[in-house]
Amino acid sequence: EAQNLPIEFFRDFPSFLNFAFDSRNLERGGQIWMRGQPHSEKEPVIERERFAQLITHALKSAGCTHTL
Repeated sequence: EAQNLPIEFFRDFPSFLNFAFDSRNLERGGQIWMRGQPHSEKEPVIERERFAQLITHALKSAGCTHTL
């Protein structure tokens, strides 16, 4: 979900990766891939039964065998 990261994240990211940032530069020579999806608007699920079906389906798809 890299598309949701704030701009400050990218400003501070090199320091996060480079614990010894005063003695070496990890930005050069390394690669970092961030994946995201295009911004899309989704309609909220307001109906209680439809929402319950959505959650049940998502949990089942993730391999969950328990119920809420």
